[in-house]
Amino acid sequence: MPTPDGSYAGRSRSGRRPPRFSLAWGAVLVTLVAVVGGPFPLRTLEPSATALPTVLAGFGTSAHASPGPGPAAAGPTASSSNDSAPLWIRNDTAPWSARVDAATASDPSNGFALLFGGYENSSGYCRLTFCALPDTWVRIDGNWQNVTPATLTSSDSPSARWGAAVAFDPQIPGFVLFGGTTALPNGGNDPALNDTWIFSETTGSWMLGCASCTGSGSVPPARWDAGMSFDPTSGEVVLFGGESTSSGSVVELADTWAFNGTAWVDLQPSQAPSARAAPAMAWDSVAAAIVLYGGYPLNSQTWSFDSGDWTELAPVDSPPALAGARMATDPLNGSVVLVGGCTSDPCTTDPVNGSWEYSGGDWRALHPSASVGPEASALAGLVASSSPLALLLIGGDVGGQPSNGSWSLLGVGADSVLATPSTLDVGGSTALSVQATGGVGPLAYTWFGLPPGCTSSDASSLVCSPSGTGPYSSSVRVRVVDGIGESVFSPAASIQFNALPTVRVLANPLTGVAPLQVSFTAAASGGTGTVDLAWAFGDGTTGIGSGPTHTYARGGNYTAEVWANDSLGTSGTATLQISVVDPLVVTLYVTPGLRAWTGNRTVVRASASGGEAPYDYTFTDLPSGCSNQGTNESVCSLPAVGNWTVSVSVTDQSGQRAQAETNLTATSVPPGPGPGPAPLIDRLAYPIVLAAAAVAIVVVGIALTRRRRAERRRTTVTTVPVPEAHELPPAWGSGYVPPPNRGPKRRG
Repeated sequence: MPTPDGSYAGRSRSGRRPPRFSLAWGAVLVTLVAVVGGPFPLRTLEPSATALPTVLAGFGTSAHASPGPGPAAAGPTASSSNDSAPLWIRNDTAPWSARVDAATASDPSNGFALLFGGYENSSGYCRLTFCALPDTWVRIDGNWQNVTPATLTSSDSPSARWGAAVAFDPQIPGFVLFGGTTALPNGGNDPALNDTWIFSETTGSWMLGCASCTGSGSVPPARWDAGMSFDPTSGEVVLFGGESTSSGSVVELADTWAFNGTAWVDLQPSQAPSARAAPAMAWDSVAAAIVLYGGYPLNSQTWSFDSGDWTELAPVDSPPALAGARMATDPLNGSVVLVGGCTSDPCTTDPVNGSWEYSGGDWRALHPSASVGPEASALAGLVASSSPLALLLIGGDVGGQPSNGSWSLLGVGADSVLATPSTLDVGGSTALSVQATGGVGPLAYTWFGLPPGCTSSDASSLVCSPSGTGPYSSSVRVRVVDGIGESVFSPAASIQFNALPTVRVLANPLTGVAPLQVSFTAAASGGTGTVDLAWAFGDGTTGIGSGPTHTYARGGNYTAEVWANDSLGTSGTATLQISVVDPLVVTLYVTPGLRAWTGNRTVVRASASGGEAPYDYTFTDLPSGCSNQGTNESVCSLPAVGNWTVSVSVTDQSGQRAQAETNLTATSVPPGPGPGPAPLIDRLAYPIVLAAAAVAIVVVGIALTRRRRAERRRTTVTTVPVPEAHELPPAWGSGYVPPPNRGPKRRG
């Protein structure tokens, strides 16, 4: 308890009193921390908090911060020697009366806390040596409010009691309270209780939670000091153990029950902790299980409850055997914190002031020294606070007397790393961030477990573009260090990096004759999420799916392509070549015409198209006098009159075959005008005419050439000077044209 000079009176495990710590020295230390380490969040504590920080020392990986170094303390091997103990801050005393073994719980999402009942020595409710309390208090935004109904009736509020079990159920949302007792703490004949109540966070009032739970087997037996916690995996409130009376004697219980909001169910697990009372019990969000510790009879066992069954754990280090300790989920890091308790029975004779954290399968002392932290207490209340973000220790038995003291456990915490997206293709980008809370002064960040191609930075967020081929995963976490050197590792986030999408494609057949029907098959691998397949068949048409069928109408060489597109828009592609030929067609005809006469040269010719060249020709049914050298024609000199049906078979390089036939008729005399052969004179007339025309052209050309030469000889003259214009005789006029010069005139 506080003494007039500001020091703390209390008994340590060694029997020595803790060192005195005056208000003046505390104020000096707070001022130094504020100047050196940055703004200190004193105004966010309990209203009008006295704010007497205690310098603590500790060991182990802790999610809490200390304002500075302190004396070293022995303890379990630390996973990180740089991490130290938490910071306990004393708040103003609470407005409710001092009490022990009150029912306390909180809504971790907003810090809304409930306190009900407990017992005290005297209060406004009674003036007796001992009194169970019926009042209800809630804590909203850091302030306690009395919400006890003005008139206490059996339908408005639970009756006065202590040792009731309570837990917050977010599905209501509200607090489920069960049992308790009004008996004297050290004995008495008052019965235990087994009623169920619900306090609504929305309406701020009580209501009976299971009015129909009256028969045996439909409600847990009456009890007090049971353990209770909400199990998010099942969506139920779990109740274990406690004390009750049987034949006038106090007995411990070992049954496990679950409340689903309307009814109780006896779970009857295959294994469970031994019978015990006053165990500490809370949800461990890191391990995703309920954790239970200690209880009466005194023990140091740690159990977890998961999937409807209990499992005894084997941590390397543990707190001492305790009962009446209080446990809650730390809002900073999701682990569970155990505070106080006692090491003897009755609990009021030897309370402790230790606090421990359970995380990663082991216990770590947050401040092992008996001279630091809150006064030694048992059967107190431990709830989450949002203002500040901390755990709040309230009330309890301190030195054999009820207390209404209040302490805040501050520290630095970090949520799990958030990766957006958490699954991506190699070569893509993901945004990583972490939300840190608490701490003193500026925060520093170091990233661990980053994938190849990503670099750590002193920031709460970074963009990561991984390299490599994939698939692979990375477990990324962050170490956050505050301005006074306290640190915490965030829970790790697993990020999956997938290989880029690829696709394999098959088709049958790959070649053929138009119209050619082709069956395609594609199989994709890699990528993220759903991988869709899209096709382009190379002839201007498209398709989708893993096994489309497509018909090519015309011959040609086509490139069929398929794309594998994943949910992130990344694609892989593959192609196939499809060769389509047109149908093989052959025509057979006779030159000249379809009729021939004996002794004349006749050609039977085949013309092929389509298919795949070159072609092989085979003639059949040729008459005598025809020959064929494997080409597309047969040359005939028919020796006799007759009529034949000639056939040809053509095979291309792909094995396609086509046939044609025609009639061949031979006569003994040339036929008349028509399709038959012409007489010899008719066949020679055209060349003769052409030759005559050529001779005529040559003769005419020679004659013209001689004529031009003769004209040139006749027109040769002698040129004489012409007088100047002013010398012309007057008789010449301007239009006078002199006669031609005929040369010199001969005399006589």
